[in-house]
Amino acid sequence: MPIELIILLAATVVFVGGHFALSHPLRRAAIAVFGEQGFRIAYSVIAAAALAIGATAFRYAPRDPVLWLPGVGPQVAYDVLTGLALVLLAGSVSGNPALLAPVSAGQTNRSGGRERQLGHLPKGVFEITRHPMNFAFALWSLAEFLLAPNARDLVFFGGLAVLAIYGSRAQDRKLTALIGAPWVTWMERTPFWPDLRRIAAPGGLWLLALLVWLGLTWFHTYALHAPVGVWLADSMLNG
Repeated sequence: MPIELIILLAATVVFVGGHFALSHPLRRAAIAVFGEQGFRIAYSVIAAAALAIGATAFRYAPRDPVLWLPGVGPQVAYDVLTGLALVLLAGSVSGNPALLAPVSAGQTNRSGGRERQLGHLPKGVFEITRHPMNFAFALWSLAEFLLAPNARDLVFFGGLAVLAIYGSRAQDRKLTALIGAPWVTWMERTPFWPDLRRIAAPGGLWLLALLVWLGLTWFHTYALHAPVGVWLADSMLNG
């Protein structure tokens, strides 16, 4: 196995595993040793270092062999998955009760905003999934692997997808423990896994996502020299 791939695998394990360990089972013990501020600094340094090392190893790791050759199927899947990911990401920024961190058990949050949000029926992307931001990263990771189905991309993007999906489960457990019944009710109202039957729920966000998608796929095509989206046809025609 190439040394770059070994380093990438190790860095991904540290990044993903460290996130789970320091966010949940080891958090209390680490805070007792380092203090709240020291823990946050140590956590940030470890995560940033692992991600930087992993990104560098990813850049230099071999791109061969591939599990399948590029074709229309993976390309269409990439377009659909990245488009949906952008919609979920855009819709997750506003009105997301998971982003309002409680201070302690029994305290909904500093402003009471989460309590108001959990008291309403889910709207927009929250009709699709209660974890739109995490699933946006998971879908994007899957899309990237479909275009480049090799060991390098499997390790890197597979790690990100595992972090996003398992992290969502862990977040449900954490918020259930912290705020109790309101979060349990929210989980009953909105699905964990994306419900594609509600794909039209975000409404106008699809137009915004399309514009952003065109820009990102243009960058992917002409800056990264990896044609995707509608720019693939343009690249093929103009050689």
